[in-house]
Amino acid sequence: MFKNLLGTITTRFIIAVINFIIILLTSRELGPEKYGTISLIILVISFVLIFGGFIGSASLVYMASRYDLFKLFVISYVWTFISSVLVTAILYFLNLIPSGFAVSVLFLSLIRTLTEVNQTILLGKEKIAKFNSITLIQTIITLVVIIYLFLIIGKKEVTSYIISIYIAYIISFIISFIYIFKDLKYTDFKGIDKIVKEVFKFGLFVQTSNIIQQLNYRLSYYIVDSFLGRYALGVFTLGVQLSESIWIISKSMATVLYARISNSSDAEYSKNITIRFAKISFLISLFCIIVLLIIPENIFILIFRKEFGGMKNVIAFLSIGILSVATSTMFGHYYSGTGKPHFNTMCSIIGLVFTLTFGFVLIPELGITGAAMTSTFSYFASFMFSLVIFINITKTKYRELFVLKDDFKLIIQEIKKFKNKN
Repeated sequence: MFKNLLGTITTRFIIAVINFIIILLTSRELGPEKYGTISLIILVISFVLIFGGFIGSASLVYMASRYDLFKLFVISYVWTFISSVLVTAILYFLNLIPSGFAVSVLFLSLIRTLTEVNQTILLGKEKIAKFNSITLIQTIITLVVIIYLFLIIGKKEVTSYIISIYIAYIISFIISFIYIFKDLKYTDFKGIDKIVKEVFKFGLFVQTSNIIQQLNYRLSYYIVDSFLGRYALGVFTLGVQLSESIWIISKSMATVLYARISNSSDAEYSKNITIRFAKISFLISLFCIIVLLIIPENIFILIFRKEFGGMKNVIAFLSIGILSVATSTMFGHYYSGTGKPHFNTMCSIIGLVFTLTFGFVLIPELGITGAAMTSTFSYFASFMFSLVIFINITKTKYRELFVLKDDFKLIIQEIKKFKNKN
């Protein structure tokens, strides 16, 4: 497990560095207003991905070791085509897609969702290295194309960014399909209706939670855009993205944790490993937050542009919320990995209530600072509810949540095992 964890964290770190360069180039070359447009396009694509995941996302990880892989693959691909078209059409008629980009959103969402299906199959089979390599390749290609279009050709437009992710998505899909192709052994379609019901039932809980959680994370984008304008949205988005880069560790750990718990039947083991991962994620994320907070705002302005002044306030007011998510992510993956995704839905609903309660009050009054405060209230409320649920269903004692020497000893033991094997 440690090998997978180390590989995942290393890959995610490299991806984070590359993403930072992409963010730097895009924000500096396009400015706040165009950067805000890009953030909305990516947000819309993420919504389509979530609906595609009703069958093709977390449910596949849980089901991959329990049902026929070929049937799961067919079901997921069919649902991807249906959901991508329907959801994009709905978002278009609701005027939630930036003008002129509806077709791009449809095809980008379709390609990315199919790739995610392939990646999820790899994750369900605990082929973590291949899973990580696809995301890394996609990020590298995006950066290379952006550099070519922005700096060499000089085409500094939103469409240049769209072209870069088109190319990256298509190549990553081809590679991911090659990775899973040898595991796809044709079988008949007998009993596929039962699998559809089971997969959709499981995915309904997981993705309903994800949809609500995505609203928690990104509803503020639309509120900022509506009350403050696209320029302010660009500034707020950049601050959010820099803050959320701290989640690299927690997301890496959660990926490995979910794959391991989904393939384990030992309840005590699942509980203990989740607690340890949560504590380690908390400590590392806390350190990263402190580092980010001590950086002077002048440095941010120097690195990006003076137009992005105000990001430091966003980062400061988001810090507690970022730490809350970094920790609660482990509990969320525990619920999904043990077949209890409805708890994630409940946590997300709690967070959404806070977002709706404070968002339309604080954002018009306090601007992007109010948006950051709204997110923190939402994230912290979800975290506290998730923690309470975890304690109750696992009978965890409060002293188990404190950081102990044994937690570090376990890490050292895993490192030694890894070294001995290599």
